[in-house]
Amino acid sequence: MKNFCILLSDLQGAASEGSQVQLLRGFLQGLTPAERGTVTGVLSGTLPSKLWTAPKLKALFLSRAGLPEWLWERCLKEGADVAECLARCWPREGKGLEGSLSDFLEHDWAALADPEKVIACWEACRSPERILVNRMLLGRLPINLPQDLVARALQDPDADGSDLSREAEVELMYAHFPDFSFGQEQAGSLQLFARVRVEDPTHLKVLLDYMDRNLLEKKGPVVLVKRGLRGQIAYQRKIPSSRHKSGFKIEGAVLVKLFPPGEFWGI
Repeated sequence: MKNFCILLSDLQGAASEGSQVQLLRGFLQGLTPAERGTVTGVLSGTLPSKLWTAPKLKALFLSRAGLPEWLWERCLKEGADVAECLARCWPREGKGLEGSLSDFLEHDWAALADPEKVIACWEACRSPERILVNRMLLGRLPINLPQDLVARALQDPDADGSDLSREAEVELMYAHFPDFSFGQEQAGSLQLFARVRVEDPTHLKVLLDYMDRNLLEKKGPVVLVKRGLRGQIAYQRKIPSSRHKSGFKIEGAVLVKLFPPGEFWGI
């Protein structure tokens, strides 16, 4: 359970879908076929069966946690979902659950329909494990992942392009922070190529500095900038899409390099 919770944290913090695929693929390689099936089942939402509703689990929590309901509601407004709020507001930390995710679901899961067993489980858990247990009790995914990510992690690495070997030269069009839209020139104008979430602090500094100096127009959270900031994007695949004006969709895009204009950057 501890290792699976670490995986969830790593997946949440990964900078790209490609990184997520590689993390999940590496985790699955060390498991037996049965354990692999359990992990992929939990991540895709087919396992386990839902045992509680949110109102009933909240009522159980309030009856045992010693927390007034007004304080619970205040904590919930801070942004956590019900499962996470229940987990983090529980007044004690346990030693952590022993064994694997598969062992837990096989031997302990069904018993958690009993309120006393839920309390005992909460007492034994550390907060990350308690969040996972609560989400599973409520029939919710432990983490939001792209729908096809689990399937891609199970594929041959050479079959899905997870090494991000494809690259493209692009130019900054506009920002919807923390996402940035990059285009490619076609017939004298920029056409949207990919929208990338940028978390690298070095790249962010360059992007934000350029936006400050080259702002054209601001429409709500969208900032339009002058042309000139070029970059390089690595991506996994380019697939047809009727929903996108360009006619295609870029998957697994990661910003690799930036080439700001000007004498200093030219040198």
